[in-house]
Amino acid sequence: MNPLRLFIISNLLYVILACYLFFQLDLKVDSLIYALTHFFLATIANTILFKKIIKNNICLISSPVYCFLITSQVYFTSSSLKYFADNSFFFPMFELSKSDQFLGSLFGFSVIFLILSRLDRSYFVTASKFKEWTENYSKIILPISIFLLCVSLIVKVFLVTKGYGSTYSNSIFTKLELRQRSDAIFLNINEIVDQFVIIYFFLLYQINKFNSVTRLSRYIPLLITISFFSYNLIFFKSRLLILFFLLVIILMIQAFQPRKGILYLGLLLILLPLSIGMLPLLNWILGRENLMLDSFELLIQITSYRADLTDFAYAILKKSNFIGLNPDIFLQGILNSVPNIIFPGKDLFVKDAYTVGLDKIGWQAKTDTSYEIIDYQDSLFSAGSMAFGIVGFLLVPIFYLKILNYLAKIFGKKSKIGFNPILIFPLITSAFRMELEFSNIFINLRNSIQMILISLIFLFFLRLVTKKRIGVD
Repeated sequence: MNPLRLFIISNLLYVILACYLFFQLDLKVDSLIYALTHFFLATIANTILFKKIIKNNICLISSPVYCFLITSQVYFTSSSLKYFADNSFFFPMFELSKSDQFLGSLFGFSVIFLILSRLDRSYFVTASKFKEWTENYSKIILPISIFLLCVSLIVKVFLVTKGYGSTYSNSIFTKLELRQRSDAIFLNINEIVDQFVIIYFFLLYQINKFNSVTRLSRYIPLLITISFFSYNLIFFKSRLLILFFLLVIILMIQAFQPRKGILYLGLLLILLPLSIGMLPLLNWILGRENLMLDSFELLIQITSYRADLTDFAYAILKKSNFIGLNPDIFLQGILNSVPNIIFPGKDLFVKDAYTVGLDKIGWQAKTDTSYEIIDYQDSLFSAGSMAFGIVGFLLVPIFYLKILNYLAKIFGKKSKIGFNPILIFPLITSAFRMELEFSNIFINLRNSIQMILISLIFLFFLRLVTKKRIGVD
């Protein structure tokens, strides 16, 4: 998709939707102005991003930085609807005006824009380089995929025997209901490995699609991909999993068919915010304009709550006078990410700095009844705001990307052709995750490094067995 065409079509369609919402929901003019300006900024960033992708023929699935930007732009573009909703519906204690919401988004946009301006320094390979790797090393994808599938199935059998997801115990498959603390590692392995099963089997499907294989061999990987996505969607009930699945599919298509992949990505960015408004608009066209209008306002509130990455962060800044709540959350996040096998007594040292920080401004971190963690709009921005105030808001996302980019430069070149996606994919999964508080930032990085090391060990043994160079020098 041509970047200029994306810019024009996106803004034209959104202006129509925004004006429709403005009149139907009887809002103030400032809501319309903030929404249009927010979306205009989002499409500027989208246009710059697409221009760089097309100009350099970038394989998006090879770069953590580009994957991060694409995911953040999906969030930022979709959150332009938040000005049409009552922002106090879920968290009235935020006390944010429309101008506060916009200012927070403007700070977020400035961070994204700064990252965009320095994209030339980020690690990536071209689509032709990715294709070269698949032509030389495609035979190792199948054994890796089968290995991941076996690990996933073994872990699932264990979890079912423990009562997780079992129809006989009526239990829910969730990390919040641990039978024993030792079960947590299996729940984490299940979630992480399943992401890689989806990635590798769809990659296998794409490779087989362009090779002379039987129809059965071509569609079995696709069937496994869809099955694992459906399984996780049913048990985790996560909206983020849908976004992860869509992005994996689109970016993998873009690796093999750049023009088609860019088209699908452009359509995702255009249609995602617009799709929220299509249901009541369709009813209006059919002459049933009042149908679903009340539920539509709730839909916008839910969408803006889930897609927005800066409201919670800016609310923290306002409450803390822009200096942050608890710098100790940084150290506690590092300690919490150390594996129990290395730091067995860490529970005695790790403090709940997140709760302590929110207590300072009178906000609860857990519910009064069930003591479950309240689902705030955690993000890299809010993590930075809580620890270091406005400085953290602006710099934490940048430093997080620098770490991912540095690791990509180290491990991505572990091949005689200068690229190895097997060691990049763990970093890509980290780049997809936007909703993180400080503890999860370091756990995310730890999980990526662990998966890279496991991949290296697996490739080493595979090389010993086959006695051939299979992708890592």
